[in-house]
Amino acid sequence: MLKKIESFEEKQLEDTLEKDISKLKSDLKLLERQAPAYGNLAIDLLAVDGEGTVTVIELKNQESDESLVQLLDYLFFATNNLDHIKNKYASKAKVNVQAGVYGILVAPSFSDRLKRAIAELKDAGETIELRRASYLQIDGKRDFLCELEPLPSAEVSIALTSDDVLNQIKSEKIRKIAEAACEKIRALDSNIKEKGTKYGSNFTYADRRVVKISPGSKCFYLELGAAGNYNYDTIRDKAAFASFFKKITKAYEALKQQYG
Repeated sequence: MLKKIESFEEKQLEDTLEKDISKLKSDLKLLERQAPAYGNLAIDLLAVDGEGTVTVIELKNQESDESLVQLLDYLFFATNNLDHIKNKYASKAKVNVQAGVYGILVAPSFSDRLKRAIAELKDAGETIELRRASYLQIDGKRDFLCELEPLPSAEVSIALTSDDVLNQIKSEKIRKIAEAACEKIRALDSNIKEKGTKYGSNFTYADRRVVKISPGSKCFYLELGAAGNYNYDTIRDKAAFASFFKKITKAYEALKQQYG
């Protein structure tokens, strides 16, 4: 007889995934259970995927909107401690600091409100997914099931091209700097592609983001590398772009070396 069980203790869920984290995603490798974060706080499971992306996993045994705040807090911690994480777990796995961080929230169910929030964050470039956890009991034996939770789609989703970004900059002086910036980024490599989101335009190489450009009325914003890296700057003059372009070039060269 088959029975689906969605009531369990967090410890049981943590024990299950510690024993075999591939039940969550096939390419994950566990770095540490209850990995230290701020003060007395700890990340439920800290892992790395097949591409070296640090993956922060938050586990819940019930529906909880607060869990998103916890996950974002731990993602912020991981983003700002990537070098430390790389060195600490060097004997366990290879961490690619250029790949940024990824978040997974695991629970038996999720509120519509939380799913809308995650969908909005993903549109903004955050890398977070939801996994619905349950146990299947078959003839007295339990098997763990963790399914990807679908997210709602926005009724209206406008993808901005780099031209759209430029047109939203009211200052002609800044717009010209932004135009030159886009051209300089494109000139790095003919394989650099543009992918619009409703918040700006991503310049990507091998489907990995090099940099994102977003509009301001009298400035523009550049965010470097993978979403969640929190490495960004406000550009108001040529000098600011020239300085940030060095970082863009370094990020591109790292991606080309890895995926070129």
